[in-house]
Amino acid sequence: MRQVMDSGHAVVDARRVGRTPADPERDHIWSCSYAPLIDRTDRRSLGLIASLVDITESQEAHIEVERARHRFALLAEAGARIGTTLDLRQTAEETVRFLVPQLADSADVQMLEAVLAPDDPVASTRGVLRRLAARFPDPTSPTSLLAPGQTFQIPLDSVYEQVVAHGRPTNLYTTDLPALFTDPRTEALRTYFATRIGSARLVPMVARGKVLGAVTVTRLRTREPFDAQDCVLIDEVVARAALNIDNARLYTTQREAALTLQRSLTNSALPAVTGLELTGRYLPASAHDVGGDWFDVIALPGGRTGLVIGDVMGHGIHAAAVMGQLRTAVRTLARHDIPPARMLSSLDAVVADLGEDTMATCLYAVHDPATGGWVIARAGHPPPAVATPDGTITFLDGPPGTPLGTGAHDFGTEEVALPKGGLLVLYTDGLIEARDRDLDEGMRQLARALRPLDRPLDVLCDEILEQLLAAPAQDDVAMLLARTTG
Repeated sequence: MRQVMDSGHAVVDARRVGRTPADPERDHIWSCSYAPLIDRTDRRSLGLIASLVDITESQEAHIEVERARHRFALLAEAGARIGTTLDLRQTAEETVRFLVPQLADSADVQMLEAVLAPDDPVASTRGVLRRLAARFPDPTSPTSLLAPGQTFQIPLDSVYEQVVAHGRPTNLYTTDLPALFTDPRTEALRTYFATRIGSARLVPMVARGKVLGAVTVTRLRTREPFDAQDCVLIDEVVARAALNIDNARLYTTQREAALTLQRSLTNSALPAVTGLELTGRYLPASAHDVGGDWFDVIALPGGRTGLVIGDVMGHGIHAAAVMGQLRTAVRTLARHDIPPARMLSSLDAVVADLGEDTMATCLYAVHDPATGGWVIARAGHPPPAVATPDGTITFLDGPPGTPLGTGAHDFGTEEVALPKGGLLVLYTDGLIEARDRDLDEGMRQLARALRPLDRPLDVLCDEILEQLLAAPAQDDVAMLLARTTG
């Protein structure tokens, strides 16, 4: 007001905050405007006009809107930064990196062992947690007690037990510390929390109605404690992180189950058989997925040998399970000396029984060492390559058949005689087919890669894969090589 009186210039909307006797417990915000009152005749200053408007409610609404915008912006950022992969521990690490330092000075993600390993009787012990990720930038923090991978028991009758049991977040107070740090080995951690931490919040990770674990966030005493808006935002970020962590957990569980199933069903070593030298390879398209490609070698009556290779359409547990059923069916039927065409007809019925959306390609070949001959039947499978000792390489053009599961039963056979040193190459379409080449070009490349034929079979197999799969494989690849030894 003195400034307006002295300068003769008005001041509009100067903000003031304070309390009045009428409402001593609450801050009010006023918009204050002052204009000089001047005598028009001699320009004397007569005084001033003051206008004071209480804008507390409108200003609080504006502040609330800005906070909401900031909260939504942070949640959008959290959605972009948390859950970029389906790796469980990386998702937990992304969570703590987002929380610190934007919302907290430390963050600690812990998951129940019973959730991480539900089939492990030791892990299912009540109340055991494993730290997946932690971020404590404060140099005075006892980092040796906060390293990821450590496990600890939830103290009984503690606030931690209540949060995990009921799935409701809560703030932690100094009075909670004795019940949380009962182990003498955590005395340094208890001292750190008591002397350095100004506020702390414990938030359960809940996804699909199930408590997975909890996230602890803290602020140092040098920073303002969590207010109600901070708590709402942290709880929402943890809720989103929990869903991403659960997605990663479910994916990891499914993938490990598929890999375990696939390893249990695929052959680890090829048998020694009469008249043939054998080698084979299986390459998954990705370290994160499994498919239904497989091959097998079966000893048959009379010194003969059955070779089978197949490709179940699709990936994951379903494809691996179908592959296992087909492999078991082939081995069972082969013991009854079923001819190749009838073998495929029986397999077609097996696949048809598994559902309308299940299909597979397959090739079954029987070698007789007494004659050096092969009898081969195909069910929609790529034609095998045949190489003779003189270097001639051809692809069989006999009846291709239809994929298993279509119910067509259109399976013919083809007979091939190979002298000593001849080579039969069985493969799935992942070897010859890619986005940048069609099947015909892939087959031409395979023929070139087979020369020279006199290389050791393992070397030949590896070099074929190296030449045809120069870029990362786009599909699973199975390959089985058989060389006649006379």
